[in-house]
Order: sequence, then structure tokens, then C-alpha cells
Amino acid sequence: ASDVRRAQRLSPLVDEGHVESLVEASLRFAVGADGVSAILLGYSSLDQLEYAAKCVAKGPLSPSALARLRELWTGLARA
Repeated sequence: ASDVRRAQRLSPLVDEGHVESLVEASLRFAVGADGVSAILLGYSSLDQLEYAAKCVAKGPLSPSALARLRELWTGLARA
């Protein structure tokens, strides 16, 4: 429950239009991370797999989304 609450504190990324979902944010963050050469996904339906592929195809998060993520992350560290 505490992990879910902490993840929900990142919802401004969605609310402000940087991404469509927190799933998208996580995938696009990983795609743009230096040193990451593979992303392991878990899915239970073809729709989930297709959604993940659509998110990854968008490429890394924008600089403004990354800046906002840093702000939110700093707030999580203090929480």
C-alpha cells in the first residue's frame, strides 16, 4: 500500500500531460536511462504488450518531463 501511495505521487506527470500513464512514464524513463540496455516487462494480455510497445516507441521522456520527475522525486525522498 505504501508503494502504491508513493507511485501515485508521481501522477502530476500524467495530470500535466507529460505522459498518458505512470506505466508509460516508467517505460520511457528506462528507455532514456544511460546504461540501460534491456527492459524486462511483465504482461498478461496482448493489449498490455501492445501498449508497452506503443509507449517505448515514443522514445525517452522529454526534458521537461525529466525536470518535473526530478522535482517529484525530491519530494518523495522527503516524504
